[in-house]
Amino acid sequence: MTQVTVYVTRRGRIMGYTAVGHTLYAESGADPVCAGVSTLTQSTVNALQGVAGVTPRVLRRPGALAARISRSSGMRWHDAQIILRACAFGLEQLERQFPSFVRVRYRLDESGSAGTIRRKEAGYGKLHNGRRHSIIRP
Repeated sequence: MTQVTVYVTRRGRIMGYTAVGHTLYAESGADPVCAGVSTLTQSTVNALQGVAGVTPRVLRRPGALAARISRSSGMRWHDAQIILRACAFGLEQLERQFPSFVRVRYRLDESGSAGTIRRKEAGYGKLHNGRRHSIIRP
């Protein structure tokens, strides 16, 4: 299962995400669910850089991708939030279609900054308010 944690401030701003694990829907290299998660998360990093002018802190390793942003004066904040919300929405859609293979969780990010991306934080933290919480409402 791929576990995605989306980091959200108290004001509902998305500061980043981590995605860890393989969906195991199909064989490695032929897994459309895993490809969907990878495409959404990597395209978000690319769009943050190319569209919003933001260089997120990124950690890549086999089976994992983590990205965080911080609010800086030169950043197009609104654009970055739209890109991050679109990613979270797409991941939630994958979770709805493949609930045994993708799990999306929201976690409170009190720092409001990129902070440090820890290798163990992805998918293993407490849920926001102790329960699943979505800021994206279809």
